[in-house]
Amino acid sequence: MASSLSAASISAASFSSSLSASAMGVEVIPVQRTHNRILKSFHAQQLHHRNRRLEALDRRRRRLSEAEYSHPGQWRRSAKEIAAVPLSNCHMVLWSGLISIGTPPQQFLVDFDTGSSDIWVPSMDCDNTCSAFPNWNKFDETSSTSFSTPGNVTGKFSAVYEDGESVHGSYAKDIIHLSDNLKVRQVFAQVTSVYEFESCEGEDGVLGLAFTYDDEREYKPLLKNIKNKLMHPMYSLYLSGTDDYPNDSKLQGIPDLYGNLES
Repeated sequence: MASSLSAASISAASFSSSLSASAMGVEVIPVQRTHNRILKSFHAQQLHHRNRRLEALDRRRRRLSEAEYSHPGQWRRSAKEIAAVPLSNCHMVLWSGLISIGTPPQQFLVDFDTGSSDIWVPSMDCDNTCSAFPNWNKFDETSSTSFSTPGNVTGKFSAVYEDGESVHGSYAKDIIHLSDNLKVRQVFAQVTSVYEFESCEGEDGVLGLAFTYDDEREYKPLLKNIKNKLMHPMYSLYLSGTDDYPNDSKLQGIPDLYGNLES
């Protein structure tokens, strides 16, 4: 009962004040937070925070030396981050590029594969199954002063692919050069035998760019190893839509030039 009286008293007081204000010639307009007012307030806050971020970026840009960062977008990068590897498109099937392994570097044309994390190249000790690839570059561990056997990796290397192809060999550890200023000491595999293997452009091996769970491996994949060498833990691939081998025999129904695939 008391609360009802109190509410009635407040309502009566509000009514009487409105009457008195009207009697004095003052028009009373209640303030309402309409939907449009709320949206305008939200957009204003967003614009405010965006402007603050832009001002912070401008201050950072001004602190950098114009002589060192001449390109408008280059201030975002560091020397640790820049690594560009040209890729060729083989029949829209795979994209390959050149890397080097060892000291002095030994060059290999490898498939940049985002579906696996394995890195492998053929070994000088590869058996006669490699004879189908006479132009393969083979890794010579005795010619590399930075070569070592990974002590924390046990067993032999074996990779079996969905189409039935497989490669086998042993693990090794050496410096992999992705570019002149991006290199990392990495565990990879020296392949000593291949089974029903087929290549698109005679590429020497595979560079896996996928992640793995830590408990799946006794060593870190390439991406985890180079993460600390980059300003930001990211990379990108531009996969050209233009076939770099338009006149290859594959397009004419002739058997593949490279491979030991048995029909």
